[in-house]
Order: sequence, then C-alpha cells, then structure tokens
Amino acid sequence: MIYLPREITTQNCAYIVSEEVIRVYDTKPTTTGNYTYTEYFPNFDYNYRTGTSTFSQYSTFPTCLPVNQFTSNYWYRIDIMNIVVIVFIMLIVCFLFPFKLLSRIMGRWLKL
Repeated sequence: MIYLPREITTQNCAYIVSEEVIRVYDTKPTTTGNYTYTEYFPNFDYNYRTGTSTFSQYSTFPTCLPVNQFTSNYWYRIDIMNIVVIVFIMLIVCFLFPFKLLSRIMGRWLKL
C-alpha cells in the first residue's frame, strides 16, 4: 500500500512519476485538454504542489495505478517510525522528567 494524504477514487488518476514524486490527477486524462494535478513528495514529509498539464492528440496518457494500491491511513506513511520515536521522546521529556523533579522537590506531598 502506498500512503497519500488524500483519498484516491476511481475518478482520480494516480501514478508514480519517479522515486520521489507521486502525481494525482483530479480527473483521469482521456482526451485532449488541460488537467489539474497534485504532486506529492513522500521523502519530504508529503509536501505537495499543484499544477496543470496539457495533453494533445500526440501525447501519451499516464497509466493509472489501481485505486486499491493507495491508502489514506496514516500508519502507512514512510516516516511513521520516526514520528513515533519523536513523540515517545517528547512524552518522556515533557512528563516524566518534570514529575520526577517535582516529586523530589515536594517530597512526601506528591507520594500517593
């Protein structure tokens, strides 16, 4: 499964441009004209940029990946383990150390 912060439907067209870019068209390009898209960068915290692409009769249309290959479930992010470790460290620093410090300062008043 590939994580995207947006839900992919059968009307969208999502495909992998390169190792670092996933492009999602708002509507599936099938005829000539302008189509809007959003490019997601998984290696850069899923930052994105939007743009338009023009297709003519001589253009090669993108090959869309199946909808079931994409998910918007947050746990499929590439950097989820980094996020979990950072949150765990922040919890220790913000709650455990101040509690220990206060329990030493206040002594018996904080003992349960």
